[in-house]
Amino acid sequence: MGQGHSSHDSAGVFIELDEYSVYPGSVLRGRIHVNVTNQVTQLKSLSLKLTGYEETSWRTVHVRRQRKDRNNNDNFGTNREHGLYQDNFNQDHPQGRDRDFGGDEASKFKNISDEYEEIEEIKHHDGRHDFFKLTRPVSNGGAFLSCGQYSFPFEVYLPDDLPGSCTVGRHPKFDPHLRHNEKYFHAMCKYKIKAFLEIVKNPEDRSWFSSREKTVKCSQEFQIINRCPPARACLKQMSTEIKICGCCCSKGTCDVCVQMGQDAFRIGDQIQVLAKFDNSNTTAELNELRLTLHRVIQLRSTNTNEQYNERKMICQDVKPGCPAGITKEEMFYMTLPGQTTERGNYNYDNGADSNVVPTCQGGLVQVYYELEVRGSVTCANDPVVSLPVFIYSTPPVYMRPQIADWKPQVFQVTVVSDIPCQMGFVNVPTQQTMQPVGGIGYGTMNQPAMVPQQTTGMVPQQSYNYPNLYHQQASLGNNNPELQPLIPSNSADFAGR
Repeated sequence: MGQGHSSHDSAGVFIELDEYSVYPGSVLRGRIHVNVTNQVTQLKSLSLKLTGYEETSWRTVHVRRQRKDRNNNDNFGTNREHGLYQDNFNQDHPQGRDRDFGGDEASKFKNISDEYEEIEEIKHHDGRHDFFKLTRPVSNGGAFLSCGQYSFPFEVYLPDDLPGSCTVGRHPKFDPHLRHNEKYFHAMCKYKIKAFLEIVKNPEDRSWFSSREKTVKCSQEFQIINRCPPARACLKQMSTEIKICGCCCSKGTCDVCVQMGQDAFRIGDQIQVLAKFDNSNTTAELNELRLTLHRVIQLRSTNTNEQYNERKMICQDVKPGCPAGITKEEMFYMTLPGQTTERGNYNYDNGADSNVVPTCQGGLVQVYYELEVRGSVTCANDPVVSLPVFIYSTPPVYMRPQIADWKPQVFQVTVVSDIPCQMGFVNVPTQQTMQPVGGIGYGTMNQPAMVPQQTTGMVPQQSYNYPNLYHQQASLGNNNPELQPLIPSNSADFAGR
């Protein structure tokens, strides 16, 4: 992750974050840096905008056949009887067009073959939902800033039920090889922070089309990472009556018992599943035993109010089968494929090409996983046991760069703690075995950050997630006082910030 920045002739602004990957319920800390290049610049306003949203998009293509519209209707090829005539004509004349037809017969055959055409029906489905979208002033302005460097710290207390960042699928904007009539789907959950610096125009600027104020803005993305949920052991048993070809010819009942030590896994971890197949009461042979990980994607659109579903096999482990009349135990091993070589990490900037993305439970975007243990039976229904699992990733290690010759004046901390989060969950009707593990928001509400009281002049309480990080008194209201540095610019405590 880089630093969002933008510049103007009079001043430049950029955003720097302490961490670009945070957990739900934690505190997002950073600074808005302003670099004034003119001798004197009047600051009108400086504001901070926070946005969290989810977007869905997919395209459906249906091909159908229809009769061509003919202007010169010659009483041939206009009713349903001519379709039967074409079939009989091809049977009576197997050589088709190669035969030497005479007069009207050849003309009739040509009209019948060109009577139908294929029509593509393309439909676009899109959806967007904002978790939160708000703007908070960092400074009311009115102050004159001389040529120099200025830093405005901020702290954002995030809600504890935000879905994790996710990008899955393909989109024409990012994939130039995608054809105009090709099916696709794309979904993402993103979080952004923007800074808007509004300055008064230089009086010496007398250009005709220049406005009185100039706005300099910059944008920076950050990721929300789902916390690792508490480890839970899983045990599930199913009894299946095996019937040949689905009819009443029963081959007996097969019992399958599946046991796992946990139901939450990190990208790159190894999954171990112990399965017991009790085939002693059947006369059917289990040809092979399989453990399969499926990725389930469910999207919702807001323009058409329709739903997109995809169930894709990610990886599989196959073991030898089980003969009829015996009981067999198998230990399955499976490693979750990752996009990068570093274990547990996930590239949120380029996750569309990855098969394994973190579990995401939003309102329009739902991505979760299912483990399936199956015994394959020829010409009969298979005994199957399904278990939902939670996939998460670890935050990447961020090395904060040191900015050379940067010794800004530091102003009061702006605290944003009243973020109204509108989840708007969509109740997607699915089978009981396909429900997300732990329900919506599972793994996002562990150890939320402590939000300070809304009292001006108080020092916020220390969060046990981020101890000893409050170095100065913070104004917790929406509006900060006049632009006055709290500490001198040469302070050793803030020299590197």
